[in-house]
Amino acid sequence: MRAYFETITKKIHATLMAKEYLSLYVSGEDSDFCRFNHNKIRQIGNVKQNYVTLHLTSEQKAIEATLTLSMDGADDFARMQSLIKSMRHELTLLPIDPHLIVKEGIYSQEKVHHGNMPSTEDMTATIMQLGEGRDLVGILAKGSMYCGFSDSLGQFNWSETSNFNFDYSLYSHKDKAVKDIYAGFDWDAKTLEKKISQNKIQLELLKITTIKLPPKTYRVFLSPRSVAEILSILSWGGFSARAIHGHQSPLHKLFNAEQKLNPLVSIEENIDHGLAAPFNPHGFIKPRSLSLIEKGAPAHYLVSPRSAKEFGEEGTGAHNDEMPESLDMAGGDLEHHDILKNLDSGIYISNLNYLNFSDRLSGKVTGLTRFATFFVENGQLKAPIDVLRFDDSMFAALGENLLALTREREFIFSEMTYFERSRQSAHVPGALIKELTFTL
Repeated sequence: MRAYFETITKKIHATLMAKEYLSLYVSGEDSDFCRFNHNKIRQIGNVKQNYVTLHLTSEQKAIEATLTLSMDGADDFARMQSLIKSMRHELTLLPIDPHLIVKEGIYSQEKVHHGNMPSTEDMTATIMQLGEGRDLVGILAKGSMYCGFSDSLGQFNWSETSNFNFDYSLYSHKDKAVKDIYAGFDWDAKTLEKKISQNKIQLELLKITTIKLPPKTYRVFLSPRSVAEILSILSWGGFSARAIHGHQSPLHKLFNAEQKLNPLVSIEENIDHGLAAPFNPHGFIKPRSLSLIEKGAPAHYLVSPRSAKEFGEEGTGAHNDEMPESLDMAGGDLEHHDILKNLDSGIYISNLNYLNFSDRLSGKVTGLTRFATFFVENGQLKAPIDVLRFDDSMFAALGENLLALTREREFIFSEMTYFERSRQSAHVPGALIKELTFTL
């Protein structure tokens, strides 16, 4: 795909008129999907698709449009020429944009990471073998994802990764299930076997009658997936330059030195170790790694080109939504086999769901426990609990109440597949928290 994109963009750039600037952003994938139910393959297929967005600028006016590539050189070239002709006409009808951001300079680079994965047939065979005798439900997505940028100044960028994401549940009865994820770049059947073995232990515990706990504060352990859910909602403006300057960020108090997090908390946007490209759709370059929170203190935030111009900041090449795509949270010293012993008595939370802000500007988040959530007594899993709603400040949960982070971290890839597979990822540890407030 890289060679095809490079060839066709050179041809289309050669057709431009004087004073025109054109950039092209291609995004595509070659992915296998397999859906499981009752530990059987119910649906399997391949998606191979490529979209290109053309951004045409002339005399302080800009317009963009997207089309699907057929991968027939003559056909794609003809359709892009026709589209550019229409865009030229529409440009004449548009007013001048005084805030138009025009990229300057040429910054060509690429990122290519090919993971080590067996065939889809071998991966699905391993999954069904490990799930034998259980009601395993889930979806496996694997393959290559890529994007590229090219402009009429001569800049060319390319990013490509091959990876997998197995999002699955093991059902016990009714709505009782253990939900987990195995994602990454290098498939290891032994790692999945270890995870499913642990899932089966929890599955047996789900047969015990649930305990209804009264709403109050509890000592809790949050699995990496639960931590990823919390970081995901905090990313809704949490690290956005626009939200911070507009006093709308849930981490506003952190970046304005009114609050601090626990020194155990260090978070960065780590493009090199995630799925995201080191450039945005308009060719602005992102740092390969950018510290966001360092030992509990604010470090940097994400600045889009438009925010850079508006607030006089140095840009970080962020997308317009200024949300992190490759969150990387440092681990701690808590070993996996010591989690229950250190939790002692409290709640082991495998999953959180339906998260939202209860008080955005105070960093307060609410949500529900879901799936395999257990009451722990004297370091032993005792019984599953009924659904609880938590409502607490993340400045407390990730601040004075944070006791430890696990040494072992997990990749959590977004399972979203709207239009195409998402490139958002998080590499996070689990967290032991002294107190988390439950309200219902």
